[in-house]
Amino acid sequence: MLPSLLRRSALAAGLAAATLATSTVASAQNGFWAQVQVGSPLAGYSGTGNNLLNGGGYVAKGSITVRAGTLQQGAGMPTGQLITIDQFFCTDQQNLISLPISYTAWISFLSPSANMSQTRIGSRNPASPVTANTLYTMNASLANSMAIGTGTNAQMSAQYAANNMLQSQIWDNSMNPGTPNFGSATYNTNGWFVVTAPPGSGQFGGTQELIAYSSAIQTISSVVPEPGTYALLVPALFAVGVLARRRRTSTLAS
Repeated sequence: MLPSLLRRSALAAGLAAATLATSTVASAQNGFWAQVQVGSPLAGYSGTGNNLLNGGGYVAKGSITVRAGTLQQGAGMPTGQLITIDQFFCTDQQNLISLPISYTAWISFLSPSANMSQTRIGSRNPASPVTANTLYTMNASLANSMAIGTGTNAQMSAQYAANNMLQSQIWDNSMNPGTPNFGSATYNTNGWFVVTAPPGSGQFGGTQELIAYSSAIQTISSVVPEPGTYALLVPALFAVGVLARRRRTSTLAS
């Protein structure tokens, strides 16, 4: 009975160790280069030709494909992986692009501990207690509140107006990175990215930047394991030690 229990505990130790390793591989600390495909503006977010605020803003579907040989350690994204993007959102009021479009961009995971040094706001490092992670989190919370207008004409008009206001607030945050005024700094950004084009592709700050959400990606923002992992690992490692000691004692006795 005891040897069987110890063997099961040893197996549990192996599973726990595998969990630790998986968490490290899937961590979203660093970003990666990718080919970005942004589709045409989605219908239903605005009553004026599918564009928000008279053509300046938009919501669009698309994809991100990880480019070969460009991953940084910790990104946890295999080369060639295609990530379907549910929604791209515009964060630049003065950097306009024509949709649909395909271009190369740097992709930053959006999480409290992610490396944001390649993003437009992160690279500028404003002298403020507000970090780039916080600002993009606030913008993601605003973008998440946008919705397609449904119902009566009055209800659709009200949703269009709300979407336009949210787009205006995203732009206001981006234009005032030291003192963003809108959105939630505690919003859960799992599955969100910041899409930053290379320098020189835009007018404001030298970059074109979007934020994007994918329901297909669940990023791990920290490599610190869950408490339950330690609860499984500690007694299992003890059992492995007992097994090793029993075998050593048995060898000496024979």
